[in-house]
Amino acid sequence: MEALVLVGSVVGIIVGWGLSQLSERWRWRREDRTRFAESRRELYARFLVEATVIYEEIRAAAERPPTTPRGSEAAATAETLVGAHRKLRQSEIEIRLLAGHTLVASAAADLREVTAFAMGLLTEHKNPADTGSGWVRTEERWGEAIAAYERSAREDLDVDR
Repeated sequence: MEALVLVGSVVGIIVGWGLSQLSERWRWRREDRTRFAESRRELYARFLVEATVIYEEIRAAAERPPTTPRGSEAAATAETLVGAHRKLRQSEIEIRLLAGHTLVASAAADLREVTAFAMGLLTEHKNPADTGSGWVRTEERWGEAIAAYERSAREDLDVDR
């Protein structure tokens, strides 16, 4: 009888330890998912801010009157925009690696392409006031790309509006 009590106690200890380990593993996984979602949330937000800043800088540079000196100031602006666009591309690559949803990566690529197109219009000295310059379509594409990016990021992060 004592052996049966001893075996029952040992089995109880082993089962209790096993369930404790299983519970701990589930908790770790849940915490990892939470940390990963937070990393994606920060990455998505950073990319959106970077894309918006670079697009606004491009627009502002394009809207400068033609009388504004284009020499060294223009070169500095171009260098700044190229650096910002490179940073945007790096963030896009991070999104491709971390995105839980391929639509987020696709929308990020669309945003980067719109900024690249706008940079092209800027380098060609196209005036945003000229409706035939390509800026109207760029503005439409920008709005569509922003909406698609936000929608897919919210869906990936399971965030309701």
